Amino acid sequence: MLMGLGTAAQEEAGATPGPQPGEEKTFLGIEFVWCPAGTYQQGSEITPDKVAVLLGGRAEWFVDEHPQHQVTITKGFWLSKYEITRQQWTDRMQTQPWERFGSGGEDALPATGITWTQSQEFAQKLTIEGKGVFRLPTEAEWEYACRAGTDSLFPFGDEAALLSEYVNCRMGDVTADVAPVGQKKPNAWGLFDLLGNVWEWCDDLYAPYDDPSAKVVEEYRVVRGGSVNSTAAFLRCAYRLGMQTGRSTPRLGVRVAREP
Repeated sequence: MLMGLGTAAQEEAGATPGPQPGEEKTFLGIEFVWCPAGTYQQGSEITPDKVAVLLGGRAEWFVDEHPQHQVTITKGFWLSKYEITRQQWTDRMQTQPWERFGSGGEDALPATGITWTQSQEFAQKLTIEGKGVFRLPTEAEWEYACRAGTDSLFPFGDEAALLSEYVNCRMGDVTADVAPVGQKKPNAWGLFDLLGNVWEWCDDLYAPYDDPSAKVVEEYRVVRGGSVNSTAAFLRCAYRLGMQTGRSTPRLGVRVAREP
């Protein structure tokens, strides 16, 4: 359950009400959604074995979602409403990294083929434009925004049968294509495509929850959300994966956060 002062409580306490959950604002031509401060349970409540039984896959693929633990987001943040598009990327970076994978298509498709380092460079370019501080979301912020106040397997509940309404993903043996952003239903805060379509880089170094100081052989960063090639087990709010910072794929993109 999320905790925090609502608007009425803020007014009674003499605080100036801030943006409301899901409130939208545009910065530098990119639409953002407000994610308020609050507390939630990060990670999976159900065991890896149960995930495998319910949704398929191997239990060992899901062990790093444990232990579930309480996280407090101490201050609200803006998160881009959609995955960063190709148009938004080329406007600032003057590059088209998706082309090396033979991926053409329209400007509203998510920018893909980008490394973690390039994603950081994109956020820095936005910051340099002088309209606030932009960055990659932390892993905790990403899952918090994905859940949008829920504690279920998916932002819309526990029914994998509803995935096709909210997520551009693989259904059975049919693999989808990466689609223009915003084609499916949003979550409760009005954020689109947090699950499916393309994976999204987070800022954090990848490490087990129960040993955050654990060293990895190479520098891995967290990616979240699954892609068009993912099945239900990999499209849960809690699923996490580590990827080398220099790696890029045709189904890996980014979403950016802005400081309040």
